[in-house]
Amino acid sequence: LDQGQMSAHPLDLNCIPGYSGDDRTIDKLIDGVNQTTDDRHMWLTPFDPEGTWVEINLGNPTSLSALSFWNYNKNADDTYRGVKSV
Repeated sequence: LDQGQMSAHPLDLNCIPGYSGDDRTIDKLIDGVNQTTDDRHMWLTPFDPEGTWVEINLGNPTSLSALSFWNYNKNADDTYRGVKSV
């Protein structure tokens, strides 16, 4: 899997006008660092009330036995952040 097989809306915080340089980009979903509180290994996107989504193209129809998403986990104060329903 590579970054070219993933898309999202909104893509990340860098899509906000006047905002740039945020490391929390979609490639962090596959950077191999899965249990961390280091936000340099997290993806963060702003909520869009019109629709917020992530798409991962596996290339071919593929059966999955499980798929895990972890919410933003920088510190205990951030436990309220993230997706509430998938």
